[in-house]
Amino acid sequence: AKYDWLLNGADQGYIQFYHNELEYNNVSVINYSGNSFGFMNEKTNGLDIQQAFTTSDTNKLVAGLSWRESDVTAKGDNTYDEGVDNTAIFVSDTWEFAPTWTLNAGIRYDDHSHAGDDTTMSAGLNKKLDDYSHIYFNWSEVFRAPTTDDLFYPSMGNADLVPETGETWTIGYATQISDKTDVNVSYFESNLKDAIRYNPDNYWICENIDEQDKRGMELSVNHEINDNVDLVASYLHA
Repeated sequence: AKYDWLLNGADQGYIQFYHNELEYNNVSVINYSGNSFGFMNEKTNGLDIQQAFTTSDTNKLVAGLSWRESDVTAKGDNTYDEGVDNTAIFVSDTWEFAPTWTLNAGIRYDDHSHAGDDTTMSAGLNKKLDDYSHIYFNWSEVFRAPTTDDLFYPSMGNADLVPETGETWTIGYATQISDKTDVNVSYFESNLKDAIRYNPDNYWICENIDEQDKRGMELSVNHEINDNVDLVASYLHA
């Protein structure tokens, strides 16, 4: 359920509520003790509120609040009846400080019932080269709480997980090579502490690893075939 509006006839805002139900039934789950039955049911309620504010001809703020609550029942080698919730507030700013330059900056606070609370920041710089191309640089801090699957999935979940933290950055170039074709190429790096993964050498049990460094390049192409169909292709090397 969603209701949206325009503040002062120009700035969009909205409030929405959602409810999701997911159910997993695994007849056979491979784990350290052999085969077993796994069952998981998750019910989630969420609320999102967001409002944009135009502060000048070259500056716009967006502020919002997000709340999400999940109740999980899981039965298998480990049985859980748990609740997890997260409340977040955020503010982002877009500033066109020069005719061809745009600066984006944001701050977000999360309060997670399992992972604790943290404040993260992000920033991005965009340089318009001409009417068809631009270069960009994005940086952000990372706080990723484990999902309910990570925590409670039968035989593979781990309720002792801690959140991922760290930072990531990307530099890229995007251009429109024809009226219907866009190309984007980027290079990225990330450094995470307590990265979350499913260990293939330990029956795919979810775990934290001390540190994870990633780097790579991505190429993507979007071609408009007609007004209703786009063809998208991408290649990632990491």
